[in-house]
Amino acid sequence: MALVVVDVVGGPVVAVLTVIAVLLLPDFLPLHRTSLLGPPLLTTTVAMLAVMLAAPRFSLAYGAVAAVGAVWVSPAGTGLVLAAVGWALWQPRNGRGGAQRAWLAVLPTAVAMPVGMLVGTAWATPVRFGWRGGLDHVLTAMGGELGAQLVPAIPSGALRWFMVADTTLILLALVAVGWQQAAATASPERPRRFYPAAALLIGSLVAGLLARSMLIVGTPLPDTEDVFPLAVLATLVVAISASVLWPRWRWWGKGIALVLLLGWIGAAVMG
Repeated sequence: MALVVVDVVGGPVVAVLTVIAVLLLPDFLPLHRTSLLGPPLLTTTVAMLAVMLAAPRFSLAYGAVAAVGAVWVSPAGTGLVLAAVGWALWQPRNGRGGAQRAWLAVLPTAVAMPVGMLVGTAWATPVRFGWRGGLDHVLTAMGGELGAQLVPAIPSGALRWFMVADTTLILLALVAVGWQQAAATASPERPRRFYPAAALLIGSLVAGLLARSMLIVGTPLPDTEDVFPLAVLATLVVAISASVLWPRWRWWGKGIALVLLLGWIGAAVMG
C-alpha cells in the first residue's frame, strides 16, 4: 500500500526506496512478528491516507476506514476519526457544504460505536473517563519510540539526544522546503494534495494518542504499536520531499543525501 501511494505521488523509483526504508525501520520486523494490533493499525492508517488522496470528497469512504480503525482495530486509532472530519472540512465546497461532508465522515463512527457494544470492540470495557494529565510523560514516550526509529544505532545518553534533535530539525526543514516546492509546481492531484493529507493524519493521530492517555483511566503510555504508524507516515513524507527536491540539488547535495541514507540503512540493519 505504501508502494502504491508513493508511486502515485513521487514515481516508481522513490516508491521502491521508500518501501525498503519502511521495511528497515528498526521496529518493523519485531512489531509484525509479535504484535496483533500494530500491523492492522498501520495498514488501516496507510489505507486511510490512500483513500484521502484518491477520493478527497468521498468523506463517507475515509470516514468508514477511520471508524473501523478506531472502534475495532485499536484505540490508538482514535485520531483517524479526527483526520476524517478535518479532511472533509478541508475540501473546497462544490455543491456540498463542509458541515455536510463532516457529518458524513463521522457517521460511520456513530454507527460503529453502538454496533461495537453488541459484537465487541478493541476497547477494554468499561471505559472510564477522568483527567489524568501527564502531557510531558506522553510526549516523552512518543518521542522515545520515534527516536528509536530515527537514530537506531546510537546508545542512550547526551549524544543520542543531540542526534535526534539535529536529525529532526534537518528532516523538518527538508519537509517544509519540499512542501513549498510541491505547492508551487505540482498539479493538485500529486504532491500538493499529499502534504496536507499526511500532516492532518499525523497531527490527528498524535492528538488522539494524547487525548486517550490523558482522559481515559487505566490507559498505558503509547508504545511501539501505537506510535509506529507515525514513523511510517514520516518516512513517506521525507521520501516524497526528497523526490520533489532531488532535481534541484547539485551533485554534492545528492552525494550527501545518499551517504546519509546509506548510513541510516547500515545503522538500522546493525541495530
